[in-house]
Amino acid sequence: MVMSFEKIHSSLSNGMNNVHSINEEVKDGYRKNIKVYSPVKKDNSKYVKYVYTIKDATTLYNDYAEFYWNFLGKDWECSINNLDINIKFDKGLDKNVFPHTYGTIDKVDIGSNYIRITAGHISSGIALDARVVFPSSYISNASKIINEKYDFNTLNKIEEKMALNRKNYDLSNKIYFVIVISAIIWCIFVVTKIPKNKGIKKYKELEHNPELLNNYSLADYSCMNTQYLGYSNTNLLMATILDLANKKYIKMEALKKVDKHKDKYEYYISADISKDFNKLTDYEKNILNYIFNKKLSNEIVISDFEGQRFELNDRFKDISKDYKLGQKFNTKYSKIDSDKIKEFYDVTTNNIWKMFCIGVLVLALIFCITTFCINPVTEKFIVIFIGIFVSIIYLVLSSIIIYSSGVKLKDEYTAEYNKLQGLKKYLNDYSLIKEKYPIELVLWERYLVFATMFGIAEKVAKEFKEELLANGYDEDYINTMYPMIYVGMHTNTYTSYASGNGSSGSSSSGGYSGGGGGGRRWRRRWRRWRWRWSFLKKCIKICNKCKLI
Repeated sequence: MVMSFEKIHSSLSNGMNNVHSINEEVKDGYRKNIKVYSPVKKDNSKYVKYVYTIKDATTLYNDYAEFYWNFLGKDWECSINNLDINIKFDKGLDKNVFPHTYGTIDKVDIGSNYIRITAGHISSGIALDARVVFPSSYISNASKIINEKYDFNTLNKIEEKMALNRKNYDLSNKIYFVIVISAIIWCIFVVTKIPKNKGIKKYKELEHNPELLNNYSLADYSCMNTQYLGYSNTNLLMATILDLANKKYIKMEALKKVDKHKDKYEYYISADISKDFNKLTDYEKNILNYIFNKKLSNEIVISDFEGQRFELNDRFKDISKDYKLGQKFNTKYSKIDSDKIKEFYDVTTNNIWKMFCIGVLVLALIFCITTFCINPVTEKFIVIFIGIFVSIIYLVLSSIIIYSSGVKLKDEYTAEYNKLQGLKKYLNDYSLIKEKYPIELVLWERYLVFATMFGIAEKVAKEFKEELLANGYDEDYINTMYPMIYVGMHTNTYTSYASGNGSSGSSSSGGYSGGGGGGRRWRRRWRRWRWRWSFLKKCIKICNKCKLI
């Protein structure tokens, strides 16, 4: 196709009806960017005719000649519903025609001096060519001459391969269709198999519950609150320490210092060996041994606690350096968490998750085999597009399953779960509803225990302190006489040390100031980070919030 059209481009404009002929020869193949300057009304159409000469399209053998031309290249960018190809000869002759395309060949009409090929439903990127074989006596000369007989055996092999590719193309399209339908049916089946629990209330439907809960242990409530981090949650660890202080198993004393004209408070803890430790749960006994003796054991030996008195922040920093102890803590309570899931939650969700993953992997495997082994016209962009689409569907369904599994408590626990979430909502909204539900001062420390378990201790403790200040209490008096409020306001720092991610520093009325450094410190943190669950904990908190919206 001649491309000197650019030379007269500047003289043309939309609406011109003149006939423009281009007679220069095509060089280096052909171009397709022909522009038509002719208006077409909304309900009308116009006939546009392109006339050009094809050279070297016929190969001459000793006995036969072959006309082989690619009428529609695979770089064609739009779909074609109807395509008519007419090949005319000057006179009648015997001939065979072999059209090839992955579109639809509706009809091949062979007359004495013409061939008409009617095709349709040709998508973009699909080519169409035709091979015509006729006696060599029809043409007297050609620029492409092969001095040998025409090889019909090779022709048959080529046509057999073309036919096989056509079957594979049709087969691959059917498989893609089956994959899509199967994926939809499979997803619907999996989602319908998720156990329903209508007893769980959404966050906006919950009533504020100012009632403290005592039907289960604090650790069990932590597991009930979220199935992912129960016993292994560092919030529970800190909440248990505050609970033991509230029950007087731990004595907490405040020591005030003045540092550069600023008040600074340190909180020292010790064990009250006069208490009956046998009344404690195994988890509480383990936590006592963990912070006092740097070991995990549910056996309390009174002599191990005698004479021990240390600053809480410094002790957590010291524990955070013990990699093996932290790993042992994580391993032990992660296993307990998995057992508690079976106790509180419907474990069939885990089976559904496995079933879903297996189904997705099977469909993905079939898709890859079809694309790379069966489909003869694989295009990378199609594979990428479908891969991205499948990934999005996978992520969406995964989120649905995770969301659903997170609230599928067994029926016998739903009432207590709603009360627990109502208590969390009450503490979250305390500043807005304290006039309706005032909290007695003696109960604040108990509320702080639950607030710490929920991960909102800093917010709640700050509100409690502000209320005390509003009632005339001195800040120094609050920090000294109510250590749990102060510790609650800095729970995030303590739990960061408990999970091995805290930076060095000391407690103060303004928080914790950073200090220290060095390569060894960062290497220790990196080793701890590899196995710690801090990042996972944050993700789970987000998921937990999302499920309550």
